[in-house]
Amino acid sequence: MTYQNLLDEVSKQIASWGDTIEGPISRKELNKLNSDILVNYCIPLPDGFIEFLNIKNGLEFNGLIIFGSKNTTAGEPFKSELLEANITFHEVESYDLKKLLLIGETSSSVLTYDHNSSSYQLRDRIALDRLEEFSTFKELLAGELEKVISNT
Repeated sequence: MTYQNLLDEVSKQIASWGDTIEGPISRKELNKLNSDILVNYCIPLPDGFIEFLNIKNGLEFNGLIIFGSKNTTAGEPFKSELLEANITFHEVESYDLKKLLLIGETSSSVLTYDHNSSSYQLRDRIALDRLEEFSTFKELLAGELEKVISNT
């Protein structure tokens, strides 16, 4: 299945449960998110991830979480989900994480973007060892979507 077909399949499954999936990020939210990440981590949001946000502003499905610009608790403004996740991620002092942007997670791994190598990576959740590397966000997400769809 293609990346878009996988996203469509996830949307159908979520709709069948009576839930909805996030729509695209607004231009204002995207500009704010990119600015916040750039100021805090000196890493611009990668193009492939921006492309995803322009389709879905985050995703949570069957244990896979891709962070978006919103933390929606009672409609009150909070730091972005992506920014909040990276604050916690970068608190780990025993690893050199400055070049990494945390973009998602599963129960056993984290999904990162490595600014130095311009690659997307699947890393062990505990040791943070690199398990797989991808040249595009679509490749990374397609692989993870295939896993979680097959588990439903």
